[in-house]
Amino acid sequence: MAAPIPRLAPVTTTAPALPPSPAMAAPIPRLAPVTTTAPPGPPSPAVVLDICPPPSTPSVPGPVPDPDGVPPLQHTTGTTTPGNPTEPAKRRSRIYPTPVAAGGPSPSPTGTDRGDPASLGGLETPTPPQEMLEGITVLDLTQYLAGPAVTRLMVEMGAEVIKVEQPPYGDPMRSQGPRRNRRSGFFVQQNRGKKSLCVDIRRPEGANLIRRLASHVDVVVENFTPGVLEGKGLDYATLSADNPGLIMASVSGFGQTGPGSDLRCFDFIAQGYAGLMDLTGEPDGPPLFVGTGLADTNAGVHAFAAIGYALFNRTRTGRGTHIDVSMVDALFHVHETAVQAPAVSDGEYRPRRQGRHYQPVSPAGSFHGPEGWIVLLCTVNQINSLWDALGRPELADDPRFDTNDGRIRHRDELTAIIEEWLARFDTDAEAIAALQEAGVPCGPVLNPADAIDDPMFVERGTVRMIDDPFIGEFPVPGFPIRFDDTLPQGDLVAPLLGEHNREILTGLLGLDGDEVAELEARGLLGSKDR
Repeated sequence: MAAPIPRLAPVTTTAPALPPSPAMAAPIPRLAPVTTTAPPGPPSPAVVLDICPPPSTPSVPGPVPDPDGVPPLQHTTGTTTPGNPTEPAKRRSRIYPTPVAAGGPSPSPTGTDRGDPASLGGLETPTPPQEMLEGITVLDLTQYLAGPAVTRLMVEMGAEVIKVEQPPYGDPMRSQGPRRNRRSGFFVQQNRGKKSLCVDIRRPEGANLIRRLASHVDVVVENFTPGVLEGKGLDYATLSADNPGLIMASVSGFGQTGPGSDLRCFDFIAQGYAGLMDLTGEPDGPPLFVGTGLADTNAGVHAFAAIGYALFNRTRTGRGTHIDVSMVDALFHVHETAVQAPAVSDGEYRPRRQGRHYQPVSPAGSFHGPEGWIVLLCTVNQINSLWDALGRPELADDPRFDTNDGRIRHRDELTAIIEEWLARFDTDAEAIAALQEAGVPCGPVLNPADAIDDPMFVERGTVRMIDDPFIGEFPVPGFPIRFDDTLPQGDLVAPLLGEHNREILTGLLGLDGDEVAELEARGLLGSKDR
């Protein structure tokens, strides 16, 4: 920073900037923080990524009877323990790891105590840093996983997220198992810190409310089948006419254009189209799907990044933009070898299911350890470290193993040598320690339920404990991005269905209590008191 960095000549053919959008011209009123939540109702009759079909009976105002026939669980603001409405809610410090032992909070990620003035060079202790997305308001028209994964990251960065849900049951994931006290851990993990507005957008009056709200926000995120929102007057062209600075991210299975744009999609379908399933499984077995919502969350992360760039660009141009993220496109982008290698190798390389070994490198894959499975990979830069660990330096000159191509051809023999050596240890941990000491990249194959106790996961906050008013305390994945001056929020709570109807409609649209009551009486709004 001693001298300005030379800048290249700017491109001169840019369009003139628009004036700031209404969302930029003045601060948007901030709504009160989420404080309480309650268990969800039964599954929505919604079709995949589409608006629910019209109900067989008209909506009625007030709480919807639970088809399970279980009495509603009452909640009190600030309570946390199921069945004990008098116990005060516990709030975690905004730090990465949950403290694992007595003696004060965990150290900061930088190794200094942020609360100690001495660690700040004698300066007074600063006020908590502003969240990077503080002041950004997001209208969340998403359900299931791909869309909520976008706004989950945004709310942890400080954005105010208004989750729009369809009555009578809201996001179908409210009923996703496993549940405790009829409360879905899946829904809580993906929707902590959001505010719930339950409005029937199948009806023109409901869609009009959303259009009016869109003129007051910075970002809209949606994951409907392309064309659905256009039919409701909630497409980007319509919304941006009212709010030129609006950024809208559309996450769908196959994108907003092209021959597959009108197809509905779930994660595993995207895995199939993107070629991931064809590469997963044993060479002579059927294609298998990866056992997590990789296509959903991968698309969500891409949309999250794109929104950040769009917000930055808006500060320079005043313009919003429409972001189109396809689950299939985003997942196809992860192929590091399978797309280009057949052409580059003149057809000699053909991607195929690899089983427990990685096709382009040997040794690379999972190996039987004394207790379970150990994964390791050695390129040309680490192979001598493996020979040292095995106590077999002569293997470096063995013509079967002196090149990567040779090690691939003789993979079975090399696997037998490695697994025979691993069997000499009493535990996987001892074998891994010996390999790591020699400089061999390796590690255990952990079940996620066991990984939460791994010291590395706990220390970095890769797993963290959260409190929910009805589930209680349970682990969720930690926020995966580290900033040296901003920490993720640790006290976020998932909302009741329609919990913030009145707050949002009065705070952002200026409706009075009587007007909101009329909308409720007409069945346009939904809510649950649990």
